[in-house]
Amino acid sequence: MVGYQNIPADENTQATKDIHDFQSDQLNGGDHIQACYNFTIGNEKLMEFYSPYYPNKYPNNSHCIKQISAPYGYIVQVDFRDQFHLEESPNCDYDSLEVRNGPYGYSDLIGRYCGSDFPSIITSSGRHLWMKFSSDDSIEYTGFRAVYKFSPVESFNRPEKEGLHK
Repeated sequence: MVGYQNIPADENTQATKDIHDFQSDQLNGGDHIQACYNFTIGNEKLMEFYSPYYPNKYPNNSHCIKQISAPYGYIVQVDFRDQFHLEESPNCDYDSLEVRNGPYGYSDLIGRYCGSDFPSIITSSGRHLWMKFSSDDSIEYTGFRAVYKFSPVESFNRPEKEGLHK
């Protein structure tokens, strides 16, 4: 069981900021930080992240942000395991996982996912993926567990440093 984890005091600054940006009408105080921790931070050693409170039901009115950045010369791949179950709607208007191809919320949209069908493997074109988990004010499900990996770009050519040109 994944359970809840304490946030280390010296955690990544951006990840901590994203957790503090979490909004929920259902939770108060430090509860909102715990709700997004499994999504925003997850288990970095295992390269996994989870919907809030997974494997239990995620809370209503949740909005959590995650950014995955691969080393230079690598892309990010995300695969969903065990289960994927978010409230279903025609355009994923209620509960959803939004994935963007880049480091920002305005980067190109890869997709919005909901329902109980597992998304296919998500692959970035560059070294960043930006994701947002959102839930509305009713109907909660268990959510998901996702794993990610960094794969080398086959034709990656690092630019030459200044002064090395002939």
